[in-house]
Amino acid sequence: MSSVSGLGKRARLAAAIEKLGGWRFLEHCAARPGLAVLNYHRIAHPATDPLYRPIISATPQEFEAQMILLKAQFEIIGHDELVDMVVGGVRVKRPRILITFDDAYFDQFEHAAPVLRRLGIPAILFVPTGFLERPRLPWWDAVSWCLRHTRKDRLEFTYPVAIRFQADPACGYEAAIPTWIARLLAARPFDEDRLNDELERQTQVDPQPSAIVERLFMRVDHLRGWVDAGLAVGSHTYHHPRLTDLEPQQRHWELIESQRWLARVLGTPIPTLAYPFGTSDAVDEPTKAMARACGYQAAFAFEGGVNRPQTLDRWAIRRFGVGHADTTSMIRGRLASLLAFGRTVV
Repeated sequence: MSSVSGLGKRARLAAAIEKLGGWRFLEHCAARPGLAVLNYHRIAHPATDPLYRPIISATPQEFEAQMILLKAQFEIIGHDELVDMVVGGVRVKRPRILITFDDAYFDQFEHAAPVLRRLGIPAILFVPTGFLERPRLPWWDAVSWCLRHTRKDRLEFTYPVAIRFQADPACGYEAAIPTWIARLLAARPFDEDRLNDELERQTQVDPQPSAIVERLFMRVDHLRGWVDAGLAVGSHTYHHPRLTDLEPQQRHWELIESQRWLARVLGTPIPTLAYPFGTSDAVDEPTKAMARACGYQAAFAFEGGVNRPQTLDRWAIRRFGVGHADTTSMIRGRLASLLAFGRTVV
C-alpha cells in the first residue's frame, strides 16, 4: 500500500511541476551534450495480465502517449547515430534520447512497433534468441503464473531456497510473488528446469502453459517485421543468463551464438548488445572484454543515469527502465532533469 501511495505522490508532484512550467524550464537548461536511454519491456495491461506484472512498462495507450511526448520534446536518435557516436567519435553537441526494448515480447511487436513506425521514432530491440527459437516462460513469469493459478492454501518450496507461503483469503498469493521473485534473484544461478519441477510439484499448476508460451514472444517473422518497420535489433544473449554467473566458455557461447543466430535470420550484422539484468553484479570487466572480442561495437547495462560524452562507457551504456506506474509527465521530468543535472527529481 505504501509503494502505491508513494507512486501516486510522485505522479502528482510531476503533474504539478509540469503545470507550473518546471519541465519546460529544465528542458531549456538541458543544453549540455548527453545521451539518456529509456528501456521498455512489455506493453500490456498490468491489471489483468497473468504473468509477472512489474515487467510491464506501459499499457498500449500509455506507450503511445509517451512516444508522442518524447517526439515533441526531445531529439531521438537511432541505432546508426548511436554507433556513429560511440564508435565513430562523432561529437554530440546537444542532448539526445535513445529508446530500447528488451526480451522480444510479442506485445512489443503488436503495440509498440506500429506506433514507432507511424511517428517515425527509431528504437533498438534486444533479443534473447533462445526465447524465440525454443519458446518457454522465463522463470519470473512461470512463478507468477503458478502462484496466481494454484488452488492450494499453503505452499512450501525447497528449491532453490526454502520458503513458505500462506494464501491470503482476499488476494491469494499476490503479495508472495514479489517476495519469491526477490529470493530467486538473490539465489542465482539455479537450474530453471528444476525450479519448474518444484513449481509444478508445489502448486499443481503447469509452469509452461502452451497457450501462453505460444503468444508471449515474437517469432522470426515478427522480428523481420520489426526490422521492416525501420527498427533495429541487437543481442540479449541466448538464454538470458546473468553472464557473470557463467564460466568463460559458457559466457562466450551466449554472446556469440545469439549474435550469429540473429545475423543468420535477419541477414545483417548485429553490432549491439544488452547484458541480461544489466546491474553492476551482472557486468564486469571480463564480460565487457569478451563482448568486444565477439565483435560487438557497443553494449548496454541497466544502471540509471545520463551518458556524457567525456564519461560514456561504450561497453556499459547507462539505461533507465520505464515502469507501468510512470506517467508521461514523470518521464518528461526524469529525462529533463537527467539531461540538465545528471540525476532525476521524480
